[in-house]
Amino acid sequence: MLLPIPIVTERIKFAMNRTLKSVSDWKPIENNHPAKLFHSMGVCASATWEITTSTPENYTGLFAKGTKVNAIVRLSVGSDNTGLNKYPPVLGVYRVPAIAIKLFPTQNPDLDTLTQNIIAFDSHGFDGNSNQWFMQGNWWSTWLFGTSIVTKSFVRVFERFVAKGRFQSVRPAARVNQFGSYVPENQIRSPGALRITPASPSVLGPAPDDYRKELMMYGNGELKFNIIAQGVLNPDILPITNTVIGKLTLGVPVISENCDIFLHFHHSSETR
Repeated sequence: MLLPIPIVTERIKFAMNRTLKSVSDWKPIENNHPAKLFHSMGVCASATWEITTSTPENYTGLFAKGTKVNAIVRLSVGSDNTGLNKYPPVLGVYRVPAIAIKLFPTQNPDLDTLTQNIIAFDSHGFDGNSNQWFMQGNWWSTWLFGTSIVTKSFVRVFERFVAKGRFQSVRPAARVNQFGSYVPENQIRSPGALRITPASPSVLGPAPDDYRKELMMYGNGELKFNIIAQGVLNPDILPITNTVIGKLTLGVPVISENCDIFLHFHHSSETR
């Protein structure tokens, strides 16, 4: 059952349908709906996605060794609690850090191409992470962890739109390579999940009163993340392998209206 408040229920339906069905990279405000119901305040940067390590699984597409493509990355918090975690908002939810990665499967920056989007949630799920520093997080592309009533409620909502509310496949990004060519279906090899971890040192000193100030302290090329492939035997159990396959390196971080309102990251509804 969705939340009982009609206007909230209707807004969630609109946001979920747009997120799952629209593959557009830009989404203007429609019918008085905000472009982002959750994660409305963030930091964006151009980036480079580079896969440097091969694995026994021989991953394909944008996970294949030698892949290097442009990307746009958005770092945000799902609870819109941008401040220090000393003062969690309603229901006691701390900040919910997330990373959204938009990959461009082409070597031609001027080519109009269908992007591949990877969304990674903090390992605490919607329970929230009490850590004062964003860059001490640990993000999973596939698993929505957490056991609180808040997380469980969101999972129930998600399962009105997708088969598994805690699981999101990264398989679509294994279907297309860095030159825009599609991999035959019977040859696709995808990680069961991805884990994104910081490869940059944390900023020294006390944590800023807004996580965006922390991220804006980093210069061009200083925000870096490990791309870790996780293998799974079954999407209903925890990942069992752990291989660093590449790096995600961000350019100059920015805060902008386009980043917060109009930039759209399509979520996969696949469950394998």
